[in-house]
Amino acid sequence: MKRILVLGANGQIGRPLTEGLAAAFPEAEVVAVVRRAPKQPFPKHITPFQFRVFEEDWRILGQADLLVNAIGQIRESPDCTFEQIHQGLVRLILQHRNQLGNPRILQLSALGAHPEQKVAFLRTKGLADAQLLAEERVHILRPSIVCTPDTVLVQKFRMLARISQFLGGILPVPDGFLQTRIQPILIEDLVDLSIAVAQQAEAPALIEAVGPEPISMDALLALIGVEKRFTIRPVRVSRKLLDPLVEGVLASWLPHVISTDQYALLFSDNVGEVAETQKWLRRVPGRTWPFWEDAFQAKRPTDVAKVNRP
Repeated sequence: MKRILVLGANGQIGRPLTEGLAAAFPEAEVVAVVRRAPKQPFPKHITPFQFRVFEEDWRILGQADLLVNAIGQIRESPDCTFEQIHQGLVRLILQHRNQLGNPRILQLSALGAHPEQKVAFLRTKGLADAQLLAEERVHILRPSIVCTPDTVLVQKFRMLARISQFLGGILPVPDGFLQTRIQPILIEDLVDLSIAVAQQAEAPALIEAVGPEPISMDALLALIGVEKRFTIRPVRVSRKLLDPLVEGVLASWLPHVISTDQYALLFSDNVGEVAETQKWLRRVPGRTWPFWEDAFQAKRPTDVAKVNRP
């Protein structure tokens, strides 16, 4: 492999992925395609390249053997909708594929993506994936929550803990939230899985990228209570009462707190089968519970022992 293009190379997933690919393919030129100059420079063996995917001529990117799409967003805006950033970008990739040297394509998608999903984030991801799956030499990884420093889920749980502290330890939660399960994957495992797929032309077109253990929202809520040194007491509230408040007020006026899509995702399990991840990693992916302990600084053994671990 002589040249690798990574779109979204400065993101929470894109940067470690770019650096991992550069280490795994030392003979290749790895080009970090970014919208703006990164605050932290890339290592010398990685070539940064500023490029606006929706505005500039793709021919200036040159040719490649592998194109990695690590661009994505969890919250849309009027200037950049889910349809544009997911489906629109994939259309551009396929439109210019021949000009880019007909590279293999590695797409970072999301677990649960499907063209008929009600949640716009997952629906547009699914529609974009469907465009790619109609083509040859395409590989799509669908990770559950990816464990990266200060990931969105960590921020949201810190916000819930602050709300609970303000309410004297009580936390109103919508029915169904506490039972929702995710199956996070460590960022280093996702990087290694991506490298393994890049190294194997016979890798499948679609892989669910998950860790070895489902984790419930209830367990994470209890864990962050350990960090804050108080017990969070969830009080279930009917969604008939909370849905209008979240969708009509918070999502409209305070989208940085929670968006409509983020709220909808609270009630849908995001879990998968670990067998395919394990097969291509050639090892069992790492447990993610220690990541959450570190993220919530909940390392006191006597307190953590009270939490129901997965």
